[in-house]
Amino acid sequence: MNDSPQRPSPVYPRPTPADLPFRGPGFDAAAVRARLAEADPRTLLMVLVHLTRDPAYLERFAVVCDPAHAETGAEPEADEIRDLLAGVLANGDGLVCDAGPLPTELFTRMASAYVHEPVDDEVVPLLVEQ
Repeated sequence: MNDSPQRPSPVYPRPTPADLPFRGPGFDAAAVRARLAEADPRTLLMVLVHLTRDPAYLERFAVVCDPAHAETGAEPEADEIRDLLAGVLANGDGLVCDAGPLPTELFTRMASAYVHEPVDDEVVPLLVEQ
């Protein structure tokens, strides 16, 4: 008998890349883009990198994670992220159908980009677990 605690089932099942692109009414690129309008561009950037597995976006859109742009939100870049992500979610543009975990190196780069400073290697396993 296994004595390890069971994780509760999620209320909402976590989507997998096989669930993308979204289909059906309300999931065209314009509707998806409208829903992304108020979302934090830093988070959207991480979703974009996660779904496309393209680390080049981290450098290209680093300005959205820079605290110096907290007031302005780096809106031109944020809008481009929203457009790109809407294309991924609604049309599968650039989508990498890999349900496996992110490579540690990519995860570390994403975490460092998000907080706009280097993330120490020793905390990465803790972050991955979360």
